[in-house]
Amino acid sequence: MCAKQQKTRGSTENSLIPCKLRGLHGGCIIRAMWWLIILGCTSSTPSPSDTVDTSVAVQDSGDSEDTQEDSADTGKASDSGDTGDTSPVLAEPWVYMPGSTFWMGTEAPADQTREEPRHQVTVPSFAIMRHEATMGEYTACEDAGGCTARPDSCYDNSNPNLPANCLDYAQAGAFCSWFGGRLPTESEWEYAATSRGTDAEYPWGNEAPDCTRVNVGDGQGTASCNSEGVWEVCTHPLGNTSDGICEMGGNVYEWVEDWYWSSYTDHPTDGSARTDMNNEFRVMRGGAIGSGAPPRSRHRNFHPPDFWYGGMGVRCVKDL
Repeated sequence: MCAKQQKTRGSTENSLIPCKLRGLHGGCIIRAMWWLIILGCTSSTPSPSDTVDTSVAVQDSGDSEDTQEDSADTGKASDSGDTGDTSPVLAEPWVYMPGSTFWMGTEAPADQTREEPRHQVTVPSFAIMRHEATMGEYTACEDAGGCTARPDSCYDNSNPNLPANCLDYAQAGAFCSWFGGRLPTESEWEYAATSRGTDAEYPWGNEAPDCTRVNVGDGQGTASCNSEGVWEVCTHPLGNTSDGICEMGGNVYEWVEDWYWSSYTDHPTDGSARTDMNNEFRVMRGGAIGSGAPPRSRHRNFHPPDFWYGGMGVRCVKDL
């Protein structure tokens, strides 16, 4: 009944005016009673189907512009439930890397010309392993027939949380294929190691390397921070990137797909690997035990594909 009365509210209000002028005879009393009923119905809370001018309601509060600016500044989710985060949720150990354009390499001093020239690269979105491939994962690959055994002279493999070391280039690639991924390109690796292209010197920032962050040799005869060589993956979070990726500096070098060239001249700008062979070397990145090379995010090293030692491992990526 209320809905019907609301529709006729305009005509009811107009018909009440002559009653006030003429006095309250019987017809006007009936009309007045109807008017009281109508007022009671129209003062109720609007139903979801009612039209509400929310812009007027916000303006009445006197802070609509401030509210919108505060929301934009804080990045908080709107009332609609839209968080603005479209990153896919990936199972461990994969970490999502959104595609972007970044500056790769450095305008390096004379002893680091292999990192020149600094250039822009656009990488598509991909996923990268949070940790270096572990002994547990590599042993599973061996058991499944996807990987060949590491050298007998290599470190003990009884701890599944140590990085799988002593891997040559072919073994690294075979493991990644079995694991559902591939070797990273050099561009992808540096993009992840620099926390998506920041200017930080090391994966964790600009603080000097020490054994709370990175496991490397010091170039002065000390092979590593750990007397037993490599340490378990993801046990030193101070050395992580801002995306939570562990040991991109130190522990073991990580093979990447690219053939090594002595500079970035004519390096691909689309994030792909350099596949034209200039010599017999493949690129490896990250620094490692037994090496005096700095664990800088942009440092490049290289070896023949069949080379291995206790500081050689792998970290895989996969396409999305």
